[in-house]
Amino acid sequence: MIPRLSPYVLPSSMALSGCRTNANISWSLAYRSGSAECGNSANVIEAMHAAHEIGARVIALTGNGGGKMAGVLKGGDEHICVPHQSTARIQEVHLLVLHCLCDAIDYQLFGAKK
Repeated sequence: MIPRLSPYVLPSSMALSGCRTNANISWSLAYRSGSAECGNSANVIEAMHAAHEIGARVIALTGNGGGKMAGVLKGGDEHICVPHQSTARIQEVHLLVLHCLCDAIDYQLFGAKK
């Protein structure tokens, strides 16, 4: 069975309520461009707690050590931390990682491209 991935890009608390009510989600992606790079976005940290409340695992994309998000992660979570201080470099790597995750999900769902 393919695990469901919930790619929450969190502009507001609306994503948080959706995360809390959808028990079919097994993964939640914690990422918010512009503030998640430092790992201290209150919105994203709240979403991580909400994901844990429903038993979902979290994939956290951070930079420069992971900030407060690193301390919220639990055993089954994944932390992809870009070891750089430049926001531009961190965002470039995050974009590549997101494309790779989408490609992997497509492969799992639809098989190899012909």
